[in-house]
Amino acid sequence: MRTSHQNSKILSLEQLKERVQTGREDFGFSFILANGIFDILHPGHIEYLYKASRSADVLIVAINSDRATSIIKGNTRPILEEEARATLISSLECVDFVIIVDDVNMIKIIEEIKPNFLARGADCDTLSESVEVMALKKCGGSPTGTGISKPYSTTKIIDKIKGFPNYPPYKKPDTNQELITTIEYTCPMCMRSVYPPYYSNNTAMTVLCPVCKCLATAIHKMY
Repeated sequence: MRTSHQNSKILSLEQLKERVQTGREDFGFSFILANGIFDILHPGHIEYLYKASRSADVLIVAINSDRATSIIKGNTRPILEEEARATLISSLECVDFVIIVDDVNMIKIIEEIKPNFLARGADCDTLSESVEVMALKKCGGSPTGTGISKPYSTTKIIDKIKGFPNYPPYKKPDTNQELITTIEYTCPMCMRSVYPPYYSNNTAMTVLCPVCKCLATAIHKMY
């Protein structure tokens, strides 16, 4: 049961309950529930959802709301607002329905739609008696593992982006070399320190900022 238009996949709780009831009673469909923030979509998310979709007829993805995400990850998250994250996930062919959930756990939606399966990611213990698994078992469902082949992390991706001006690291000069000038540049737009990837006697007064593409002004330092 795969729907073709992504906007028709994003449902309210009442709409979702109606679709689940119809699919279960009229067609005998099985349902699997997957959950996540999906703040910056990466290959780990895709593999998790694709594997989940193979475990049942219908894949429902519950996305944590902006409020819930801030509680889970802190007030600097999410990066993308909930509507944008829902649009991205709904565009995936393996996803049938998407719902935005304003809770930090999935207990309420599990009790409401009673999925047959709950997709557990690589960072979850499939045997753990979490509150969500307990709620699922009370409804007659069971957890299923969808471990990914390579670990990915949105938080680590964000940290790498923040640290981008410091890459690549300096190439240390030969200890026998004479004292040379290392040039540090300051971008007037984003105020980042922009470093060239090498030691050089180059006396250029500007260099392109790799983040905002502005010309950064040189500050000469002797080493």
